[in-house]
Amino acid sequence: MSDDPAPDPADGGGTAGGHNELSGHAGGPVVQAGTIVGGVRVHAAGRATVVGAIVGVVVVLAGMLLWQQEQPSTPQAPPASLTVSWRMGGKCYYQYVRDGGVQGHSPGVVLSMTAQNESEQEVVITGVRVEVHDRLPAPTSGEFVTVGCLPSRVEARGLEVDLDAPDPEVVHLPAELAPRVEGAPAPPAPDFPYQVRKGEPEHFAVNFRAKTCDCRFSLVVDWVVGGETRQTAVPANDTLRIVPVVEALVVDRR
Repeated sequence: MSDDPAPDPADGGGTAGGHNELSGHAGGPVVQAGTIVGGVRVHAAGRATVVGAIVGVVVVLAGMLLWQQEQPSTPQAPPASLTVSWRMGGKCYYQYVRDGGVQGHSPGVVLSMTAQNESEQEVVITGVRVEVHDRLPAPTSGEFVTVGCLPSRVEARGLEVDLDAPDPEVVHLPAELAPRVEGAPAPPAPDFPYQVRKGEPEHFAVNFRAKTCDCRFSLVVDWVVGGETRQTAVPANDTLRIVPVVEALVVDRR
């Protein structure tokens, strides 16, 4: 007769006290080494523990997001730049009209430019130059329509361009010839460079002379900020046109 102890029914037929157990999480297949004795028990990880961990991560992320949203944003200063606005007008001049539209202006027109700096960093205008894109002789058709004479509404630094010159340059007008508000003293004669500070715009009045050249051109304002040289074209994506007056084509429609 065998002296071996009888099998314990609770152990699934194994020897007494023998257990095959796996608790927690297994990331792959599980292999029993040796002879399987008794029952095999696998304890799954608690579901509540996993759900609790996920909820904890979500709460932390939500808190970080709310903290970032509550932080006061520091307003960024606008980048240093020079804004140049312009218009044609002033004095007594003609509009050159052809094909139902205004194609250019005669000498006598004044291009008014205003340079403004919206940043705290100082901008320096070092000069204004001319880039000629096309030269034609005076027209033989079309009309020169009279435009009324308007007084200047703002003091400005007077500049002038002789478009008949082979290489036109922007020159300064004498102070007494610069545009100014009626009754106001003459502004100081212009002299580059000019410092443009926030809230202190610079005004320029550019006059043109042309007796033979029907010229298409643009003006370029050169300026410096933080040691970096930049340019602003007037107009930005087009050209200006000054047309010499042909008396036979003048029409007075006033």
